[in-house]
Amino acid sequence: MNLKENRKRWRKIITDQSTSDKTIVQYCKDNELAVHQFHYYKKKFKEEHDGKNISNFVEVIQPEVIVDDQISMTLNEIDVTMNHSNLIKLLQTVKSLD
Repeated sequence: MNLKENRKRWRKIITDQSTSDKTIVQYCKDNELAVHQFHYYKKKFKEEHDGKNISNFVEVIQPEVIVDDQISMTLNEIDVTMNHSNLIKLLQTVKSLD
């Protein structure tokens, strides 16, 4: 396995563990992984991530022309409808949390 494949493998392992209900120790034991290697790669990827200052958020640009004052969306099978001004307030609140 080359370096690129190994890094891809460890990124998947770290992601899989984080979405599981298992501790790192239990996950490593169940998957026959060395705990120290898990921590090594987790720290290494975090340092790389922090160094690049990557954000999981995207910029939302307010449209200049409003065609309809209502916006509707479905989130996890829940219908949500709000007017433009409430949407702007919501987005500003979310942005301030970053």
